[in-house]
Amino acid sequence: MKINIKKKWLDFYQSLGFKKIETASLVHPSFPTSFNMSAGLVQLDPRIRQKDKVEASKECLVQKCVRHFDIHKVGDSSHLSFFEMAAAFEVVMIDEKKTIKNIWDFLTEELEIGIDKLWVTAFDQDRVAGKTISLPDGLRDLLDDLVGEKVVYSGQKTNLWKQGGGAEFVDNIRLCGPQVEFFYDKGENLSCGKNCNVFCSCGRFLEISNTLFIYYYIDYNKDPVLKKVVNRSTETVIGVERCAKVVESSQDLFLTSCFSPLTSVINKKLDENVKIIIDHIKSLVFILSEEEIKPTKSDRGRIVRTLIRKSLASLYILKLDPKKVLPLLIEEAIKMYQGSYPEVKNSKETVLRIIFEHEQIYKKTLVKAKRKIDKYLTDNNVKELSEEKKEYFWLRYGVPKKLVPRLMHESGLTSQLV
Repeated sequence: MKINIKKKWLDFYQSLGFKKIETASLVHPSFPTSFNMSAGLVQLDPRIRQKDKVEASKECLVQKCVRHFDIHKVGDSSHLSFFEMAAAFEVVMIDEKKTIKNIWDFLTEELEIGIDKLWVTAFDQDRVAGKTISLPDGLRDLLDDLVGEKVVYSGQKTNLWKQGGGAEFVDNIRLCGPQVEFFYDKGENLSCGKNCNVFCSCGRFLEISNTLFIYYYIDYNKDPVLKKVVNRSTETVIGVERCAKVVESSQDLFLTSCFSPLTSVINKKLDENVKIIIDHIKSLVFILSEEEIKPTKSDRGRIVRTLIRKSLASLYILKLDPKKVLPLLIEEAIKMYQGSYPEVKNSKETVLRIIFEHEQIYKKTLVKAKRKIDKYLTDNNVKELSEEKKEYFWLRYGVPKKLVPRLMHESGLTSQLV
């Protein structure tokens, strides 16, 4: 079943009196060395930090996000560097029970996710920076009523949200608060045993939504001290692609409608390399449509450099010509997103130019790596590289381990790179 999840989200929350606002920039001053990777907090942060009461508000949006620390995890069935996050947040006037009931109704009624497939984790009580805090009153009873034994209560290790992820902090203050998370149970057949639960890494459970109760902040100017914010807020989010995976009954994010137009362009069996290419190209289209960030060895430029090199390496591994594939892939990505994000509409030439300019540098690096590999094999009278040496060439020259065999044994690749 295919559903326009973004439209449903905005329609649902607007019907509850939330005002739709526009997505924030990826290249935002709040993330000086990386990119925006959360929905709503850029807009919320200045208001929450006010020392005087601000006007009450309820707002919703769909935010474009780039999570740089997941780049090297892309290739499995659930990690992405670019994704969309739908959010709804409230400031000052908050009904905690209504906040949770809203997201429950959205998941079970609007997305028609079976109640029996949903699990919840929630903050219970813990000492944070010297003070004891608890889940807001009444929420425990509500959660018990909604999911019964399928709610797991925990402390700050798993269910206390703390502001982080590369953001720049004002006055060394980090917002924080209890968190409630919703998970989709993909089936007992994926269970790792009788003690399997939502905190396992076995792959049975997929986090699809969470709600933050941003009622506190930690002052790190001296010894960490927990204090209450003047302007309390909540933020409820869903991962659009993850919800698509659930409602479309897909075993893999990359088999959903969020990716199928791009996988059809490559027209290869879906594997780690195909996933890397289409995910990283999405990130590059969105980043470079906002600002021409050149590949460098530090900060945002380093992230762009990594995205480009990993995309190119995967194309080489699949024996695909970047100059043939990338224009088609970028065109399709633009077509998919220009309705929601007009800024990407005219980004094709910029994205291609920056990628291909850097490809010339990367090719020289690979040729140099090829010579080093040949010398090592000859000097040590061996025919293959150990895993340790493959790791060295990845870290030193950016040669993915799966590209090493082509560099070692295929003269055609070397001539293609020169």
